[in-house]
Amino acid sequence: MLRHFIGLMSLSVALVPISVYAFPTSPQINKLAQRICQLPSQSPQAFQESMLKEMVQEMGGWMNQGSLSFEEMNNKDTLMQIGNEVAIEMYEICPGRVMELDNQYSNGAL
Repeated sequence: MLRHFIGLMSLSVALVPISVYAFPTSPQINKLAQRICQLPSQSPQAFQESMLKEMVQEMGGWMNQGSLSFEEMNNKDTLMQIGNEVAIEMYEICPGRVMELDNQYSNGAL
């Protein structure tokens, strides 16, 4: 019985592989960038909290969809790459907001 179970588990892993080197798609990155661009202007700290909430919610959805694995979610390099992609997309959607955030970051407000 145990041998049969192990065989079935191996087969299921082969047929439905776990997300390895998955990365959010362009539409997923775009959706997150749009959500962040639409956040209301508020204090830098409040905006940062709202932005973090949006990112966590969206990334949780990516994990559920298989676009992001748990290991990737905990990898700083992957998170930096995603952040860069979102920032580039935000610059296309709302360049004024990106400049505002850059100024706040440069002034130490973020």
